[in-house]
Amino acid sequence: MTARVSETVLDSFRLTADSVRDIDALIRRSAKDFVENPVVTYDVIRRDNFRYSLTAVDDVLREPNGTGTAIQSISFQVQHGDELTLAVTFDNLGARFEAESHDRASLIALASGIRSLMRDNMHGRKISENRRLIAEAAPYVAPAITFFALVALAARNSSGLNERYQEMTRQYEEGMLQQAEEDAARMVEQGEMARQEGLRLLDGGTEEEKLDFLIEQSTNMPSDIESYMSYPSGSFPEFPSSPWFYTPIALIFLPALACLIALLSRVLLVPRDERLFLIGQEIGKQQKRDKRRDNAFWSILVGFIVSVVGGFVVYLVTVN
Repeated sequence: MTARVSETVLDSFRLTADSVRDIDALIRRSAKDFVENPVVTYDVIRRDNFRYSLTAVDDVLREPNGTGTAIQSISFQVQHGDELTLAVTFDNLGARFEAESHDRASLIALASGIRSLMRDNMHGRKISENRRLIAEAAPYVAPAITFFALVALAARNSSGLNERYQEMTRQYEEGMLQQAEEDAARMVEQGEMARQEGLRLLDGGTEEEKLDFLIEQSTNMPSDIESYMSYPSGSFPEFPSSPWFYTPIALIFLPALACLIALLSRVLLVPRDERLFLIGQEIGKQQKRDKRRDNAFWSILVGFIVSVVGGFVVYLVTVN
């Protein structure tokens, strides 16, 4: 009776030159349990829709795998009739294999070896659906949360400002009353002194002294009235600012945090599951991509910390 096994082992993979040699060696070694001289062929499909079969593993590793000739699929094939039919395929569906043979025990051992080798040496970066959903939603949710947080802070501060306005109004009224009382007492005192001086001049002063007295009083009167009607604004405490600018630290921190979440979600989470053929030119390209991703992460994180700390320091310097 013919036994058959089929399984997708990995959704994401990194197939390197060493991995290609390892899987080839495993297939050749295990296939000898079915046939004496197994023949392995390698079916390659490229991005330019060029399809061909190779018979030497070194020919596969010599593929340029560049931008226009990028490998999209490699399939290791063994065809020996009823003894063994095997296909180990790496493509956009993941890393999988199909095998069929009348030797059930040897087929189970072969499937176990392929499965273990893939899981141990070829696992790529995989992003779960929950993480992907969070990554795609973060750029939209983070600014919305920031906006509502700022509105809530403004509403809270508005309530506190009403109390401060009431307290400052009371201080203003008390200050005006005290100033008015002091000005009135001063004017009464000055008036009494002027009255006594006028009575003295009436009793014994010369005409010239009386005239000088009248001129002096008429000159000083507008100044006294103006002093009484004005109030030195510098003695009043400043009124609080708008509630939107009452929490500068929050205004610096929350938008910066929203930008950080959005950017990190794009840099770290959005890339799709890896299905990489690290052969030829793709090796250098992937190294550059990994380096850029790491640099972007640290640049964003350090920039966020520096901006928050700098903004806080500027705020403290400005306030003090």
